[in-house]
Amino acid sequence: MRQHILYIVILLLTSFVVVQLSNNNNVEANTSFKVGFVNIPEIFSQYTKAKEEKEKVRQQYQQETLIIKKLEEKAKKLKEKIPLYRAGSAIRQRYENELAETAFKAKNQSERAKYFMALKLRNSTEMVYHDIAKAIEKYAKDNNFALILKIEEADFFGAQDPAQVKQKIDMRNVLYWKNSLDVTKGIVKLLNK
Repeated sequence: MRQHILYIVILLLTSFVVVQLSNNNNVEANTSFKVGFVNIPEIFSQYTKAKEEKEKVRQQYQQETLIIKKLEEKAKKLKEKIPLYRAGSAIRQRYENELAETAFKAKNQSERAKYFMALKLRNSTEMVYHDIAKAIEKYAKDNNFALILKIEEADFFGAQDPAQVKQKIDMRNVLYWKNSLDVTKGIVKLLNK
């Protein structure tokens, strides 16, 4: 819902700016209103820092997964040992306690890893997005763009039902743009310097 409202606000602001510029009597005839378009998902996929940040998070998740697997293997070995000892014996009780503690540690480590990896991925994505936004702003100022809008191709791959297809259609900001107005490559080049 927020996205729809955001899109409506962006479109209203864009139309307001265009109307104001076209109606303004003080604007000289030779003043141009340059508009560009960027494909944000493409920038994310081609931006070196975005790839590096994603790889860092993936490696950290693998390290956490190894710790969890070791705890799970230890728990499995303890489960195999416990039946070898007489019920109620001190050694069996010790192994049962150790199994409960190890199982708790494995579950806790798994939940902790999921939480912190999601947080790290969110933070790194946000950081990369801010870099991209700054690069777009710099590119726009350096090349005298009045407006740069986000574009994306409609991707219906994950849509399971008509409502999901409709939602993907509704999320699009721009339905048509000339390829010559796409400044994505320029932004990627600026970011990867």
